[in-house]
Amino acid sequence: MSIWGAMTNSVTAMNAQSRALGNISQNIANISTTGYKRTDSNFATVLSEGLATLDVFSVKNADRTLVESQGIVSSTGRWSDLAIRGQGMFAISTEPRGGEVLYTRDGSFDVRGIDDQIYLVDDNGYFLQGWAADADGTVTGGGNLGSLSYDPEALVAGRPTGQLSVAGNVSASAAAGDSGLLSASIHDTAGDLHALDLTWTRTANPNEWAVTFAANGGSSPTTVTATFDGAGKLVTPVSAAVTMAWEDGSSSAFNLDLSQMTQLGEDTALVDYTQDGYAEGQLTAINMNALGEIVGSYSNGVGRTLGKVALATFVSPNNLEQRSGNLFAATAAAGDVEYRSVGEDWTGSTFVDSALEASNVDMAGEFTRMIQTQKAYTSASKVFQTADEMTKTASDMKG
Repeated sequence: MSIWGAMTNSVTAMNAQSRALGNISQNIANISTTGYKRTDSNFATVLSEGLATLDVFSVKNADRTLVESQGIVSSTGRWSDLAIRGQGMFAISTEPRGGEVLYTRDGSFDVRGIDDQIYLVDDNGYFLQGWAADADGTVTGGGNLGSLSYDPEALVAGRPTGQLSVAGNVSASAAAGDSGLLSASIHDTAGDLHALDLTWTRTANPNEWAVTFAANGGSSPTTVTATFDGAGKLVTPVSAAVTMAWEDGSSSAFNLDLSQMTQLGEDTALVDYTQDGYAEGQLTAINMNALGEIVGSYSNGVGRTLGKVALATFVSPNNLEQRSGNLFAATAAAGDVEYRSVGEDWTGSTFVDSALEASNVDMAGEFTRMIQTQKAYTSASKVFQTADEMTKTASDMKG
């Protein structure tokens, strides 16, 4: 190797170590950056000089960003924070509709109002991507992505009662023709609440009762015949279909569950009842769960899924292009992106709600690499200095 080769190699080595130190500095600066992925400095040989009988190799940088390396996940208590445990990234669009799609592991999201919609956005103000739910709260993953948003003034329509379960007792000492009243409440087709009376009348047959129904604002043509055994346990029917006709001309039907009724010596009385109808409700709160679902809570006690966060995966995520703002852009080397729905078609990763992923930078490791880099840089500079002195010596000898 010539003196010129030694000088060229040492300069190349100093440049490479200088870049490595820059990467270390960047990693340390971002040790507290949510979802930051450190860049490791790797090196490869490079031809610096070709001679007739010898090829002289030096060094070049072959940096690698460790996107696949998991950071520590810690709880934050904020409903809009979401962390990824495992593979994948969040998809972020620079515009609410259209725009460039970028990727990040930083799940520190906030809300941003545009017109009558509230959007989930990252720290850059870019829009979190996923799938919207239909009117029933069902999300079909795998379709076209969109910016996740919700209407803060949204209402959930009321639902008529479809199931009514009654628990109580009718008096075993009642004579034929005696009646007892059990009262409950049900919702009509518009979700409005009505008081419902269940009248139990003892028939001439032993242990048999005729049950009729009446509600304020409605009536029922249904009569249910209930029978008990000698021990007071219900024999038939465990359930029955009941139809209701309402004063506004509408009608509804519900399934009546009588399995918790008894015929004992106590007075006729209602113990408890449950029904699944509800009135119209207004959105009162928003949360995200471990499936990445955005769930709205309504004033009527109903919870409904409004959308779901998509998980973007790549064949080689370490080859994504780093962008400002803790973002990455797709590249050919990273492979095609695939959007997955956590909890359905993808079991390789999970979301952690109300949590964030910390930087994967190890401070002790960075300081170790800093010392190694400094020594390598100093050694390369010493080679350059020695080669320079040899050149000067040769020049003085020639003079």
